[in-house]
Order: sequence, then C-alpha cells, then structure tokens
Amino acid sequence: MVIKKREENTHTSLRAQIRNLVEHRYFQPIIIGIILLNGLIIVAETYLTGNQLLITFDKIIVWIFVIELILKLTGLGF
Repeated sequence: MVIKKREENTHTSLRAQIRNLVEHRYFQPIIIGIILLNGLIIVAETYLTGNQLLITFDKIIVWIFVIELILKLTGLGF
C-alpha cells in the first residue's frame, strides 16, 4: 500500500511538471511559430515539388505537433 502511494506521488509530480511546461509563457508562442514555419514549408512544397529537404522538415514538424498533443493531454488532461 505504501509503495502505491509513492508511485502515485511520482506520477502526480511528473504530470504537474508537464503541466507547468505546457502552461509556460513561451510554449504557445513557440508552437505558433512552428505553425507559421509549417505554412511556409507547405507553400514552398507547392513550388518545389518533391524537394527532400522540405519533406523532411514537414515530417519533423508533424512529430513536434504529435509531441505537443501528448504533452497537453498528459499535463492538462482530456
């Protein structure tokens, strides 16, 4: 029973740390900047079809958005 209590406190602490990260004043502006960068990449892909560098940047940005989603679901809940 005592071990469970310690695990819950560690879990709560991790969740609180993630919440603090997600609610940090720079978190949202950074995400907005990435969204704008992604828009520029999409426009560039329109004119430079098949450019491997742009496709790689696009994949990286998609994974950043997935990580953002996981962090927000973990830190803020459903």
